[in-house]
Amino acid sequence: MSTGAPKSNSKAGSAGDPPERFAPAAIVVDSDLRIIHLHGGAGSYLLPAVPASGLPLLRILLPDLVPPFRTAVRRARKERLAVTVAGIPLHTSGGSVQTVRVEVVPLASSRFNTCDFLIVLQPEPVPATAVIPELTPRQREVLQLFAEGKSLKEVAAVLRISAKTAEYHKYRIMKHLGVRTNAEMTKYAVRVGLSTL
Repeated sequence: MSTGAPKSNSKAGSAGDPPERFAPAAIVVDSDLRIIHLHGGAGSYLLPAVPASGLPLLRILLPDLVPPFRTAVRRARKERLAVTVAGIPLHTSGGSVQTVRVEVVPLASSRFNTCDFLIVLQPEPVPATAVIPELTPRQREVLQLFAEGKSLKEVAAVLRISAKTAEYHKYRIMKHLGVRTNAEMTKYAVRVGLSTL
């Protein structure tokens, strides 16, 4: 199991939809913060541990998430209200940094007047201008059109350039982003907000 960025492995929605859009990573913990249930890509936010159920969440939560998670749980426990902490930098195994949001929702429990918690973890969308300022405006247009499912010829027609020029832009974009396939390029464009699919 990787300790890096959350992976998309859900089949919900259409082929290009990120699973977080339909079912974010979620963890249910008891009042002692022991894991009761994992849902979605929750395992991507945890250190490798088998089985995760019953383990203390703070022992297997990725280190970048522990301090903001503790703060959110304290506030949620005290106020008995949902608490969201946004803008948490999560260092991936690939060396990049992804920003995530943690929401802690208290769940009423009839067991000894205690409170279980629902923990929702989601990557935050990153503004395209913050992530790819080195791309030219034309390259951004090309990336957006490819992400929308346009073919090479369609991109060329929309932008009124030759197919060879569109192909060159695509090559330069893929090289710059460090991706090898159209799917990776599209996933990147969706993640940074250039396309919603």
